[in-house]
Amino acid sequence: MSGDAGELEAITRDERWDELAALLDDRFFAYLLLQPNELRSALEAVPEQWLRDHPRYLMSRSLARGARHSVGMIDGRDFARFREWVHSQEHPATRDRLGLLTGTLRQHLAVGRTADASDTASQILETIDRATDNDGFHDVLAPVLLRAGTAKLLAGDIASALACFSEARRWARVRSAHPFERVASWYLSLGYAFAGNYARADRELQGATPDLSGRSGEVAVYARALTAVGRLQRQDAASWVAAASELDATSEFSWMRVHLRARNALYWGDRELMVHEVEDHLMTSRRLMRPGSMAGDQLRADLADLYQTLGNLSAAEHVLSAAGISDVHRSILTSRSRLHVLQGKHAQALAQLSEAEEQTGGRVQFSPNWRVVQATAGQYMGEPVDVESLRSVALSLDHTQAFDALIEGSVEVRDEVARRLRSHPSPLPEIYPLAPSASRVVLTPREREVLDALRQHPSIKGLAAALHISPNTAKTHLRALYRKLGASGREHALRIASRGRE
Repeated sequence: MSGDAGELEAITRDERWDELAALLDDRFFAYLLLQPNELRSALEAVPEQWLRDHPRYLMSRSLARGARHSVGMIDGRDFARFREWVHSQEHPATRDRLGLLTGTLRQHLAVGRTADASDTASQILETIDRATDNDGFHDVLAPVLLRAGTAKLLAGDIASALACFSEARRWARVRSAHPFERVASWYLSLGYAFAGNYARADRELQGATPDLSGRSGEVAVYARALTAVGRLQRQDAASWVAAASELDATSEFSWMRVHLRARNALYWGDRELMVHEVEDHLMTSRRLMRPGSMAGDQLRADLADLYQTLGNLSAAEHVLSAAGISDVHRSILTSRSRLHVLQGKHAQALAQLSEAEEQTGGRVQFSPNWRVVQATAGQYMGEPVDVESLRSVALSLDHTQAFDALIEGSVEVRDEVARRLRSHPSPLPEIYPLAPSASRVVLTPREREVLDALRQHPSIKGLAAALHISPNTAKTHLRALYRKLGASGREHALRIASRGRE
């Protein structure tokens, strides 16, 4: 590109504006990514009247200027002139119609209107699908699809975001290696990290060390931090979360700095202090943190999780009852289901997770976090641990390395999954009071008598004889005791009782 930069300089020096237009039609976005300063200088040298007579390049100048700012806003007057020009043409080029839609999408994202941005992204995808001309697509489509994917991601539609990012990379490879190919991989990594597939997120980064000064580099840092936290790699997580905290505080992804600090504190830090930070952020950024958006829902899930670790279940319930909050967001559903378990509402947790399973058709997209909570809730209701389901969880964790799912389970469920894994972090942080102990459960004198007899008599017949009751009555007493302790059987009940005496 150094020769191209010299060509840009020569063209502007000689005022060959039509040649500049042809050069920008072929590789504007490549210049914008690799040589933004040279591109800006060239466009600033163009006479204002020529730009107004050629609005595509007026828009190009506005994009080059906006690239210096994290929000990427474009001049409203330039955009209005460009829109007027596009609408005046009988058959506007697809690239110009895409430019109009992408400009609108940028405006929506700048003010936190993620639902509107997602709708505009859908229009972009439909315009690409119906295109009858593909002039400039080799340079234009990758960045346009990345913007569309960003809108889908911030609206909570991770699957559509991944599809956009993957398609962006494919178009970057169409002619020759376009610099946006690497950027698309970083966005793919971020999408996979949000989907909970940390192994794939790591592969997409391909060992790259991102430039922290640009927006694309910021995406890679966030992806690395999410991956380290999700894998429960404490030292790497601390390093990348610190790096993320130094990034621009005004970009559309800046809320992730708070999210990452919240997850890091949840597992290894000062949870009480972090509650205040998340609460403050939600109050001072209400317009950008609307319930139903990825940012708003994720930070509310983080806050509810922190409250649950502190034992403030009523505050967690209040956070999760916000009007407009998503019913399908992975972290929200995990937090709600876990809250039911902590409140002893195991049947409600199972019903909620069963509904989510029906919505996914039982496919592998059914989160391993949900399966772990599901197994724990069932265990506390006295059901035997579903070994086949936990084997499926282990396979999923081996594939995704989403080891944070293990935190959602009781000791028995975690051990059952962990022993089937090829590798997992050790020790696992224990942050939720998911394993009841006899010290936290008030047993009646009769229940304590049953528990004491259970230690000496493993069989129903022996237990009934020791208590001078019938075997059927002994079974009834045992079921009541197991339910109260949240135990799945005799050995589990005795382990819980043993922890209560420690």
